[in-house]
Amino acid sequence: MPDREETDLQQAVELVDVLVERASALLHFLAVLGIDDETGRLRQANDFSYMLAGVVYCMRVLAVEIILPSGERDQQGHEDDKKFRKMRDKYLSDGSFSVMSKMLSLLAYSKNLAPNHGNAGSILWSKDGKVMSLQGKSIVIARFRKIVHEIIGEAEDLLWRNLLWSRDAQRFEVPLGELEDNVNGSVCALGA
Repeated sequence: MPDREETDLQQAVELVDVLVERASALLHFLAVLGIDDETGRLRQANDFSYMLAGVVYCMRVLAVEIILPSGERDQQGHEDDKKFRKMRDKYLSDGSFSVMSKMLSLLAYSKNLAPNHGNAGSILWSKDGKVMSLQGKSIVIARFRKIVHEIIGEAEDLLWRNLLWSRDAQRFEVPLGELEDNVNGSVCALGA
């Protein structure tokens, strides 16, 4: 049965193998992730950095679990901490000539660009005010108003039929503009 040092060394070698052998595949994945499927072009740094940050986070969590397995935390000591720091410095830090180093450099680049990135609103209006653009999709306001009025009409019909159990002939309207509140009494009346 292998001793603890041999097992730790084997796990470290496996981590190195995973990071080195899969490096080109991971970089390829990041490159594909950086393509905006709507435009077919590379994403702007501001639109890509949050995805890259998620990959970096997952890589760090996986690396910690591989180097310092959570099931063995009770038995881990100073030597395990030293091993972790050594592996972190070699494979998980910026300037280490690793995939993680490349990802951290890209994140630093994105962070540097972020303050200079213009955050255009997701809603833009045409000069005449008749068309609204929501995240690049045009909406004609007249059609939108028509949809709203149709929905209100359908809701009124539904309420009259299902809540008040009435037919069209039994419907009435209250002229709300003529309604006055009598503060002296408890009766509301239509104004003169």
